[in-house]
Amino acid sequence: LYFTEQLKIRTKAGTIAPLNLWPCQKPGLDLMMEQYRKTGMIRLVALKARQTGYSTFAEGFMSWSVMLNEHTNGLIVAHDVPTAETLFGICKTYYDYMDPSIKPVKRYGTKREFVFENPSDTLRPQNPGLGSKLIITSANNMASGIGRTLRAVHLSELARFGSHEGIIDGIFPALARKPGTICIMESTAQYAGDWFRDMWEKASRREGDYWFIFVPWFLQPEYRIPLFPGERLTLTIEERHLVEQYHLDPEQVKFFRMERENTGNDMLFTQNYPF
Repeated sequence: LYFTEQLKIRTKAGTIAPLNLWPCQKPGLDLMMEQYRKTGMIRLVALKARQTGYSTFAEGFMSWSVMLNEHTNGLIVAHDVPTAETLFGICKTYYDYMDPSIKPVKRYGTKREFVFENPSDTLRPQNPGLGSKLIITSANNMASGIGRTLRAVHLSELARFGSHEGIIDGIFPALARKPGTICIMESTAQYAGDWFRDMWEKASRREGDYWFIFVPWFLQPEYRIPLFPGERLTLTIEERHLVEQYHLDPEQVKFFRMERENTGNDMLFTQNYPF
């Protein structure tokens, strides 16, 4: 209910609308809720196609954790600065349009940090507010979010991080292994991301705390190209196999065909649009 009733997003058309989960996001929500019921924590590794809305989805969990709970430190790390700024904007929209009855007071919000405390130095001792904090940064500056106990972490496009030492040495030790804590790691399938590959392979075998989900491109409802009136596709052998195996419809086949041709590189296409 929190996702559908409280979270608002800025659409591609520039309007504000409720967050309605896509078919590619709903399995992730179901898996995390199952994990939360069984373990009391959320530890997710997601291997996904590009533009499936998993960062928007993950920030919903981050906002729930940090903006509704006391004394909660959250950290969001993107692979680069522009993406970190985008994720900040998503969180800001969630906060700005939250129902006033549950919206926490905010001491300040910069381009990289929200502090949910009473902004009044005089009133803060009697009415401190949540005392929670959310930091949004990039991989080359992730040390700025370490040094405090973390209860919520989102690592976005993890395979694109230049180094993972800061995660292993800094973020993982700072993340409390306690009920109610969250860690979501998601990425497209960068071939250079050996560390992330090892993480999702281990998670797929349920070795350790982390659970794994794979998000193929054809679950993204926008990944389709309408056929012209009267147009019929003549399928290749490969395309017939894909239709049989993944139940693709003609509009999805047309998207697959056109996008792969436009990409011009089968390896890059497979990386961005995995089956």
